[in-house]
Amino acid sequence: FEQGTLEFLTPIGTPVRQLANSVEASVRCDHPVASRMHRILGFAWDSVVIFLLSMALSAIFAGCLRVWHVDFPLNATALALALCAVTFCVGFAYFTVFVSFGWETIGWNAVGLRLVRLDGQDPTPRQRWLRYGAEFVGLIALCIGYIWILFEEESLGWHDQISETFPTPRIHSESSFHKR
Repeated sequence: FEQGTLEFLTPIGTPVRQLANSVEASVRCDHPVASRMHRILGFAWDSVVIFLLSMALSAIFAGCLRVWHVDFPLNATALALALCAVTFCVGFAYFTVFVSFGWETIGWNAVGLRLVRLDGQDPTPRQRWLRYGAEFVGLIALCIGYIWILFEEESLGWHDQISETFPTPRIHSESSFHKR
């Protein structure tokens, strides 16, 4: 995977590169920003896990209705809406659990990503919750918070910028962290 291009560890006295939007482009961290494809793969893994959990939960619920002899007629539209609602609730619970415990999701672990602050340290619980809330806002805003990653110069989404965190490859982050 090709990594992002933030300028890390700018030597003292060196002028800091300015982005087109006049924001300082330097951070005090030697972790690369995960590539767009790396992030997409993590999202894909999480989506599959959420889908499978949703289908399992739906099957268990349907099985319980049969065991209890509950006749619950559903047309195709009602069934699709019910599955969407179950998937949304499972996804919400899935991410809430991982944020609550400060863990990386199954998808991020599968593709080797971890979350770090702009200074290279582990994010605080407040930053994780702030990121989670900003992800939700970016999703509600017609996914613009996520689409932003494709066009933003540093490949950071709204949630990355608001929480001052970003994903980095786990292998790099565990082997090259230098505390200042």
